[in-house]
Amino acid sequence: MIKLGDRAKDRISGFKGIVAGVTEWLYSSDRLIIQPEGMEDGLPIENRCFDREQVVLIKQGVIKDAVQFKQLDIERGDVVKDKVTGLKGVVVAITHWLYGCDRLMLQSEEGKDGKPTDPFSIDVKQAELVKKAKVKVEAPKPVVTGGPQNDAVACQR
Repeated sequence: MIKLGDRAKDRISGFKGIVAGVTEWLYSSDRLIIQPEGMEDGLPIENRCFDREQVVLIKQGVIKDAVQFKQLDIERGDVVKDKVTGLKGVVVAITHWLYGCDRLMLQSEEGKDGKPTDPFSIDVKQAELVKKAKVKVEAPKPVVTGGPQNDAVACQR
């Protein structure tokens, strides 16, 4: 299994780099966030997210001090409240980053003008548990990968 700190590449595009993050989704395939090594025009090359099934391992343990994620008290499907803003939502994704930062993506149960609001992301330590397992986590169904893309909300820090 490919882990944080491994060097990996996308089977389709050949995009490669270090696995800098893993996002576990409520209803779909886990996504690996690959950060290319090196710079382009004096800036880091933008990371990209890929379905786990689409990525192959090149070399294990390239980053020796990577923090492998552990089970959190808050899980996908729980309802949490942001301690700073007071916003509440269901945890639809958890992203574990290379050096131990865990982020939650929340989807509000309340809409605006009859439409759902955009999901928002907070640090796990900023979240207060409101209700366990409001939404049951289901095993992901087989997926057809859609190629490289930037999961803008999930990938943000």
